[in-house]
Amino acid sequence: MSSDSSIRLIREIGRGAEGIVYEGFLNGTHCALKRISKRAGRQELLALQTLQHPQIVSLIGFADIEGETLVYIGLELLGKSLASIGKISEKDAANALKPILHALIHMHSLDWAHFDLKPSNILVTLESPLTFKLSDFGLATRLDNINEKQESSCDIGRGTPHFMSPETASLKKDITTKSDIWSFAACALNVVTGELPIRAAPLVAAFKLAHDAIPIDVNEIVGISETFRELLHCCLNRDPLLRPTAEELLHHAWFHDDEIIISDDIHLFLPDFTTLHSSSRSETSPNFSFNSSSRSHITASRTDESIHGNSVNISLIEDQNDLINVTITLEDLEHRLSHIHLIKEDTIIDSIEDE
Repeated sequence: MSSDSSIRLIREIGRGAEGIVYEGFLNGTHCALKRISKRAGRQELLALQTLQHPQIVSLIGFADIEGETLVYIGLELLGKSLASIGKISEKDAANALKPILHALIHMHSLDWAHFDLKPSNILVTLESPLTFKLSDFGLATRLDNINEKQESSCDIGRGTPHFMSPETASLKKDITTKSDIWSFAACALNVVTGELPIRAAPLVAAFKLAHDAIPIDVNEIVGISETFRELLHCCLNRDPLLRPTAEELLHHAWFHDDEIIISDDIHLFLPDFTTLHSSSRSETSPNFSFNSSSRSHITASRTDESIHGNSVNISLIEDQNDLINVTITLEDLEHRLSHIHLIKEDTIIDSIEDE
């Protein structure tokens, strides 16, 4: 980044174990700014630069803070997390998670795994057509970096215990992309039931995943369809080789209901941000044949620009408090999105939730 590059912070919108996320501007571009250590940021930057896809949060650029151990990563500004929406119907969950499955197919084809897949890392876009994108690549890793380096095994157990796979919880070194498949199913289970996949404290959940023969007993789950139960059986198998790939999972009957198509007029109800600124590796797996086709609407937008440099000018601007409070319910979607509200208020987007 050149010496006249600047960061302007509006307000904090999220906080996690690795850093803080702000709404702000990077060289005049309105975006989310993740402040993170250079050590942790290096891996996330590599992942975002490599894994560009319409269903993955776009990298805007980054600012290396001269003389400090911090870096600001500029990211596409997104809205609410799937976790913040709360319990939803199976049909809504399938429509929300299908785009994430496309993101996983792309990642896994490049031999990368996310390793922290959970509803709070799945965010909705802020423009029509609404779709969900995968975010937070702080733990994303190319599998060669895990399976070829002995010292990296200490990082395998990192993540969110309730959503991690048994092999990551037990610190096994032979990790595959199938770890994300377990986490994907745990996400689906969470948003459909409104309960954590394992109803226990984090350390207890990690211990159960590492040691129990059946950490999540799908047969005991009540109030779900048999189609969804069958999907969970496939994905929550303790043996990674017996789980489907992301591409195979895309053909499961659970994803085949009619798609939700939101009118282009929906952009009228979204926050007007302009008011703020005046200027896989080949894996052995069983042959999963779900015997049906699938299709998906994907928002084809991507920012490829990467900003380099080592000095920035950081300034703080006032938060805006004059936005009108409006709540819109999408009643015209055959009640399939009646749980979602788009809110235009002084807090422009909800805090990014983390466990």
